[in-house]
Amino acid sequence: MTLLEPISDHVPVSHDAVWNDAVWQQIVDRIARALDAQLAAKDAIQVVRSPVVLCMPGYDPVQPALLLLRAGSHSNQRQVCDIPALLVEVCPVVAPAPDSETEPAVYAQAGVPEYWIVRPVERDLLIYSRPDPVLEIYTQLTVIAPDGEVRSPTLPFRATMASFFAADEMPDAE
Repeated sequence: MTLLEPISDHVPVSHDAVWNDAVWQQIVDRIARALDAQLAAKDAIQVVRSPVVLCMPGYDPVQPALLLLRAGSHSNQRQVCDIPALLVEVCPVVAPAPDSETEPAVYAQAGVPEYWIVRPVERDLLIYSRPDPVLEIYTQLTVIAPDGEVRSPTLPFRATMASFFAADEMPDAE
């Protein structure tokens, strides 16, 4: 997730300063390139990078790091008004821990099929899938270790966690 500031009682949005963090942006770029390389030609999927405003029907706007949109999604260059196929957040390298309960609940309720939280300091990935909109939870949470392989449960995508990070740019976890 990105550094967050609430704009409503439920869903926060990110600060512009995070977009300027070089390490954060490099991670977002690597993930976007990997997703684009494997998915862009399939199913007319479009990778949309921050800064982008996501307006899901019935919810306040949010600003994720990345979105994957299927053909027919309602979007322009910087605003998407639809439910994405995948929503990706990248935690800031230096910042307080983001809320990992509220956002997954909101995205599950909205029906986002897959939601990722990339944690650079830990060098891991949380993959939330199988949303239950009624219970407002994801029924599956998979943690991908730093030496693990990312396998999307909803999309034909695979990558190593190491491909998201450059060894010399990451601070040591404390």
